Amino acid sequence: MVLAESKNRVGLGRALMRSRGGGTRVTRGSGQAGRGKGRGSQGPMEMAFAPERKEADWVKIRSITEQNDLDEFLATAEMADTDFTAEKMNHVQVVHQDQYNPYILTADQERKVVRKQAAHSQHLTVPRRPKWDSQTTPQELEQLERESFLSWRRGLAELQETKDMLMTPFERNLEVWRQLWRVIERSDLVVQIVDARNPLLFRCVDLEKYVQEVDPKKKNLLLVNKADMMTTEQRKLWADYFEKEGVSYRFFSAALARAVGYPNVGKSSTINALMGSKKVSVSSTPGKTKHFQTLHLSDRIILCDCPGLVFPNFASTKAELVCNGILPIDQQREFTGPATLVAQRIPQWFLEALYGIKIITCPLEEGGTGIPTGTELLVAYARARGFMKTSAGNPDDSRAARYVLKDYINGKLLFCHPPPGGTNPTEFNAGLYKDESRLPKHRRKLPGHNEDAVSVIGGEEEEKEMISLAPPPEGRKTAAMDAHFFGRGVGAGGHLSNPFLAASSASSAAGGGRVLSGRKAKTMIAIENNLSPDEVAALKGSKKHFKGGKRKKQVKRVEEDGEVLS
Repeated sequence: MVLAESKNRVGLGRALMRSRGGGTRVTRGSGQAGRGKGRGSQGPMEMAFAPERKEADWVKIRSITEQNDLDEFLATAEMADTDFTAEKMNHVQVVHQDQYNPYILTADQERKVVRKQAAHSQHLTVPRRPKWDSQTTPQELEQLERESFLSWRRGLAELQETKDMLMTPFERNLEVWRQLWRVIERSDLVVQIVDARNPLLFRCVDLEKYVQEVDPKKKNLLLVNKADMMTTEQRKLWADYFEKEGVSYRFFSAALARAVGYPNVGKSSTINALMGSKKVSVSSTPGKTKHFQTLHLSDRIILCDCPGLVFPNFASTKAELVCNGILPIDQQREFTGPATLVAQRIPQWFLEALYGIKIITCPLEEGGTGIPTGTELLVAYARARGFMKTSAGNPDDSRAARYVLKDYINGKLLFCHPPPGGTNPTEFNAGLYKDESRLPKHRRKLPGHNEDAVSVIGGEEEEKEMISLAPPPEGRKTAAMDAHFFGRGVGAGGHLSNPFLAASSASSAAGGGRVLSGRKAKTMIAIENNLSPDEVAALKGSKKHFKGGKRKKQVKRVEEDGEVLS
């Protein structure tokens, strides 16, 4: 029996449609609605009218730096006010099980990417605000801004598709860029605050050009924050590079005293340091500043604080963005790439001394490289901290990744990028790992360092560097081979457990050894009694296994028994 259609239209699907539509529903048609009608009958026709969505200000100002392909397509279509059709495609996923991490680049791949990025660096731009005057209405200006912003996004998309370039997750919310336009128009000096550990990644060259386009009298300043994380030699190398490029810069440390730029580079901390008190909230999560605000430094100086923006830039991998604090750690699902970068940049002994862990690496014979992978680092950290998954009891590497990556971003695990020019990153950061103050007090004894080991050469004392002769980590193949050869109960185990002269007789074994028989027993008797083997054989008989004359003894015993019976 066909059930009649309910008058109360309830259900999850309709509830979601009504909540998203937010409009009214009008039913048109004649006759009574029902499912029991004939094939040719038509039910009521419904039309939904959804008015234009009016979002709150706090919703509009939300920073959008990362979107999947579907969300980005829908946002672009909504901004362009176009229709589209969808087609289902197959989904293919490649799983890597070797030492190669697909989320990071090799040295050769990274060099090729850098050369390719330098050839197309002039295409990296920021959206420009359209020209307007007092005769322009707010509606006209808004439409012009939307068209200009859409054209800018299409240009970056074309750069990705035609040139096969990987872009950083840049800001996709027009309202956030409007905050930047207002700051530039009102400011005489635009200060870009960048992280000293990687200044070029956070610097936007086209922003400096745009400031000059708005007004040639406006000035630009590059404020290198967190300079206390760099050594004096590192600051000198970066100062030489900035002066060579003609960049107006200043080194600053908000932590020692702690705007426009990337999120999580210390803008809010810098403003509080300049103000002398806490005027804006500070957070390690990127994008804490949500709106444009002004602060009075003095009677003549007004500070305009702009929300942190992720400017468009070329990127090698997303793992690099996570390690630089551009993308929030708690919102990432893939963590092996960033953890691998940390394991490659920070020495293994420093990680083990800092966290008090032992990182078990893959042996060389099984494809290891001698450097810990991200998974090996996270597993060691999770086991030391007791982070286990409730499902199977395995180490919770995802939870360990959040702690390790936050330590890297906060500077507990320190790594600074060198300026362009061929400087080796390992040599550039060598001075950072010689400072024992970065380690806990109970772990400040650096491994491989012996203060008592000195040698006298030419009347001068020189410190002798202790070379570690520890063997490389063994793999399963080596362990299985050793267990087969030296294992207990297999062979002699490398020891003479049963000497040849240990037995005192052929009938019993000395020291728990096995019983000797045959020629070995005769030889042992001959040696113990200073006899020759032939003499022992003559005494024992010619039969093997000491059975000579056995039948004669049995016959003699039978005869003796018969005489006794008779």
